[in-house]
Amino acid sequence: MPRGRVRQGPAPPWPMSTASLLNAISGMKDESSARDVVLEMLRGPIEPVVLEEKDDVGFTPLFWSVYHGDDEVMKRLLEAGANMYAKDKHGSTVLGTAAWYGHSKCVKGLLEKCDTGHAKEANEAGMTALGGAKVARELSAEKADHGKCIELLNN
Repeated sequence: MPRGRVRQGPAPPWPMSTASLLNAISGMKDESSARDVVLEMLRGPIEPVVLEEKDDVGFTPLFWSVYHGDDEVMKRLLEAGANMYAKDKHGSTVLGTAAWYGHSKCVKGLLEKCDTGHAKEANEAGMTALGGAKVARELSAEKADHGKCIELLNN
């Protein structure tokens, strides 16, 4: 995954740009202060264009929040109006991304808000969120919670 550059320090007093939120969220795992910067940025009103800006892989800030497994940032982005039905350049959904990386808290939060049937949407490779969680569980050496994701998606 591409890594964004993260600006150190508190959120700027001027309006947030699309690049600043994308950069901060994409770098949340790389720098310890990045998550605090993101949460500070999300305290005020956010323009829809900022929420829907995509990077070169088609990730919006919401995609990046579930990629990192940060359900608090995800919830704040959803409250601000982020599109939970967005797709990346391969047709993967936000829910599918959360399931692939085994982030069960994000999967649960998205399932509580999404339309019935959204979990069955497939990407360009024909992979649904449930299918992705199953495949990733077999491939992953990381301590992710694919089993819980599968359980949630089966219900």
